[in-house]
Amino acid sequence: MFSEQWLEEAGEYEIRVGASFRDIRLSGIVVRDGDRFDSPYSAREYLHYFSGDVASLPDGEFAALLGQQLPAADWDRAAPRKENDMEAKRASSFISWKESHAGLWQFVLFTLMSGITTLVDLGTFALLNFWILAPYRATPFLWGPFHYAVESGGVTAFGAFAISFAVSQTFNFFLQRKTTFKANNNAGLSATLYAIMVIGVYVIQLFLPTLLRAPLVALIGSTLGDLAMKLVNMTVSMLIQFPLNKYVIMRNR
Repeated sequence: MFSEQWLEEAGEYEIRVGASFRDIRLSGIVVRDGDRFDSPYSAREYLHYFSGDVASLPDGEFAALLGQQLPAADWDRAAPRKENDMEAKRASSFISWKESHAGLWQFVLFTLMSGITTLVDLGTFALLNFWILAPYRATPFLWGPFHYAVESGGVTAFGAFAISFAVSQTFNFFLQRKTTFKANNNAGLSATLYAIMVIGVYVIQLFLPTLLRAPLVALIGSTLGDLAMKLVNMTVSMLIQFPLNKYVIMRNR
């Protein structure tokens, strides 16, 4: 009931005084007449509410209290939601938030999609690093600026980092283009620019382990060190890729 003011309900009130709720030393009953308030609801019309037997509440009584007809039990779930539908209100609030925070929502979506890519990346990396390429761990890989000595994982580490990155980035291109950025620019040009960006990030990710893997392995061990190095690489990749994808590679026309 809405009165827009504080009201005192009629009845008996027990007042207790004590050192704590376990140590009540004085109590008394006060009877109050209460404030008069004409309720718009009658006990005869809303019998189950007044009696407290809400488990047996009929639809007609609930509809009267609600102020509108209840939807049919077999309502069409494919039909458009109406203004008063709670589900529609929740959806509308979320849509409004997304529209007013478009940039933030896009970054959140990019992060979520990157999480899926991360699972693909880590899965591929683990498969290569701990199984397929594991026999080559004692073989150093030296090519150009990439010096993967035995203590840096050799051919195993280089191959695992390189192949898992290539697989995950191919997957990420299609996922981010369709889901996060909903790009409608030229797909061929977008793929070319993405490939150039990936090659740049690729070089950075292949070079970083030569600087960081050995200290990480010395600090937390070989297995955790490899995973930590992979997480560092993926974080660097995400920080580079989001702004380039949003403003250059996958922007809408």
